[in-house]
Formats: sequence, C-alpha cells, structure tokens
Amino acid sequence: KSRLVNEQHAGSRSEQQDNLEAATTEREVKLRNRIDKEFRKSRLLFYHGARDKEFDKDRAYEELDYWHTELTKEGEEVIALQENRELFGLVAYKFSDLDDARKELLWLKQAWDLISHVQCQFSDWMTTTFKGCNVGDLQDEVTKMKTKQLKAMPSKAKAWSCFVGLEKEVNEMANSLPLCGELRSKAMRDRHWQELIELTRCPVVLDPEADDFTLANLIDLKLHAYKTQVEDIVEKATKELQIEVSLGKL
Repeated sequence: KSRLVNEQHAGSRSEQQDNLEAATTEREVKLRNRIDKEFRKSRLLFYHGARDKEFDKDRAYEELDYWHTELTKEGEEVIALQENRELFGLVAYKFSDLDDARKELLWLKQAWDLISHVQCQFSDWMTTTFKGCNVGDLQDEVTKMKTKQLKAMPSKAKAWSCFVGLEKEVNEMANSLPLCGELRSKAMRDRHWQELIELTRCPVVLDPEADDFTLANLIDLKLHAYKTQVEDIVEKATKELQIEVSLGKL
C-alpha cells in the first residue's frame, strides 16, 4: 500500500511538473508575442517632431508609464510561476524577453527625456528675434548635444527611429545655425534677402530688422538644404560691400 501511495504521489508530482513546464512555455510564447507585436511596435520607438500634436512628449510619457505598469504585471506573473516551479523541484526559467523589454523601456525613457529636452530647447530658441540672438551660444549648445548627450545613448537605442529622428533634427540645427550667423552680416542688403527668398521659395517677405522676425523664420526655410547657395549669397554681399567701400574712398 505504501509503495502504491508513493507511486501515485510520484505520478501526481510528475504530472504537476509537466503542467508547469507547459504553463511556462505558454507564458513565454504569450509574453514574447506581446513584446514583439505591441511593445516593440509602440509609437515610442518612432520619432515625433515638436509640432506633432497627435503624439507629443506628454503622450510619450503616458505610454512609458503604461508599459512600466504592464511589464511590472508581467513580472509578477513570472515570479508566481517561478515560485511554483521551485515548489515542484523545477529549476528557475529565464524569461529573457521580459528582461530585454525592461532594459529597452529604460532606454526609451532615456531617449524621450533627451527628445523632450532638445525639443524644448529648440522651441525656446525659435522665439528669439534674429537681430537679438547670440548664434554662437546656440551653436555651443548644439555641439554639447551631439558630442555628449546623443553620444551617451546605448548602442541599441541608436538604431531606433526615435533616436535617428532626433539625431537628424540636431544635425540639421547644427548645419543651419552657422548659416544664420552668416546672414547676420552687415553686408546683407534687401536685394540679397530677396535672393534668399527666391532660393528657398519663401512665401513671405523677410525683414531681418523687424521685431517679429525670429530665428524660426530662418530655420523654417531649411537653410541646411541650401548651404552652398546661402554661403554664396553672403560672400557676394561681402564682396559688393568691399567694392562700395573702396569706391567711396576715391
């Protein structure tokens, strides 16, 4: 009788172990599918400009909080499953997908902190009047963003669209600001500004002396796309001024 009881107990234990192995596999598959099809398809991984009203930084932080809560719940279920495995003598199972997702969520938080910082900085700069801004100081700030903050992001995060988009925006600003500085040249006359309007197909008149003429008016022209032509306009204006000065001395 004792032997029969032992055999029944062993059989029951073996059945429980088989059930736990099956539950573990099912949990792993569901978890992997959710991480791959939901978490890794989240809008968090894609770049959204400062003017994107559908998914701004506030929405991004809401989604970060949502996934923090969801991954915490998934972790609690995994812990309960691990405790049952231990109870029935099974070794702990490594849910690597969950571990990876937790790390990725931390990197996404880091990325969106940086996106928020950069977009807030750029938005503030855009309200500065053209005649009153210190372009050199802004260039120094952009250099810090490129050499320190962007560079400090984890390698895997740098492949994400959210980082690639941010890096592109920072690089465009880094290329546009020196051109803004050149356009502040005293050699620039109305005719040269008219050339810039025609070059960039600007729909409005550019008046660099106006109090409402801000840095945004120039950055919106995407000067970085016309780097050589803008430099040529300023160079021509400088040479024309030199000729005017020389003629004035005669």
